[in-house]
Amino acid sequence: MTNICIIGAGVSGLLLVLLLAETSVELNTVTIVDPYFDGGDLIRKWSSVMSNTPWSVTVSNIEKYLPSVKIPKWALELPSDKPTPVSTIVKLIRECAKPVLEKVNRVHGVVESANWNSSESVWSITVRKEQATTTIQSKSLCFTYGSKPKELDISVPCIPLEVALDPKRLQLYVESHHKVIVFGTRHSGVYVLKNLIDASVKSIIGVYNGSTPFIWARDGEYDGIKLEAASIADDIVVNKYPELQLCPMSKFSTILREVRTADWVVYAIGFEPSHSIKVSIDDVPIIHNFEYELNGKLLHCPSAWGFGIAYPSQAPDGIHWDVGVSSFLEHIHRQIPSIISIIYPLQ
Repeated sequence: MTNICIIGAGVSGLLLVLLLAETSVELNTVTIVDPYFDGGDLIRKWSSVMSNTPWSVTVSNIEKYLPSVKIPKWALELPSDKPTPVSTIVKLIRECAKPVLEKVNRVHGVVESANWNSSESVWSITVRKEQATTTIQSKSLCFTYGSKPKELDISVPCIPLEVALDPKRLQLYVESHHKVIVFGTRHSGVYVLKNLIDASVKSIIGVYNGSTPFIWARDGEYDGIKLEAASIADDIVVNKYPELQLCPMSKFSTILREVRTADWVVYAIGFEPSHSIKVSIDDVPIIHNFEYELNGKLLHCPSAWGFGIAYPSQAPDGIHWDVGVSSFLEHIHRQIPSIISIIYPLQ
């Protein structure tokens, strides 16, 4: 029996382990399950993507919420006022989490299902390890796995978003005479457009939803683009790149006409949770599209929480959702007492 089972050793899972290490929780009663333990999708898929926050924000939040963690020397020597690739952030968190991971129970494998037994108040988590399966019994359960990019049902070959955001890999897909349609012009969409331009693609169409192709943080927009992405957008709106056309989603006839002759599409329209785990209560399956409270508690699952990109915290304005390492750290930190209360009810 374990007290806390964490599904996913990506950034949010590692941050959860680090925050638990700051408490009185005995780490040998914590189990974390992941097939790789490499830092998750941020390092496997999005390592070349530039963060949209200065490096100092990441470091200062780690120092604030994880006072026992020693920041490595190389991290303190990076320019504090500039953003970094997300791979740098993952590297820092992995290094910080390494000594803690040596104290918890690590299970290499893929979680297939989780069932809550109400009579015993315990979760049974089934994990596949190669051709075998094992079962973990836990008092509480935390989902900290990632999400996958949303897609549209369009019959045109698709360049995966993770490829479109990697200039070197993108070169393996596109040629200069191709026509590429990019759906979405927020943070990731801006970088995709620039990567296509740099790849010498001569016909690029950026499709946006709303009245304007870009919204900037400098204009007071909570989730507006900033830093390098904002500079790229500035160049686009002054027609620095004639090979790029912008088209609102409302112009359906134009989009349909362009799609007919497109070689590729790229979807940069957001993410959705990767619901591959079968979840049940007393062996009765439930839809794994959990509603959750602002504290991360899953409404339909006893003693279960969700953190990270699949379960983001709501922004202060009550409209947007906060997604990012610093936001994850702050959000999880606030919920640690509620998780511990399951293990130590009197604390």
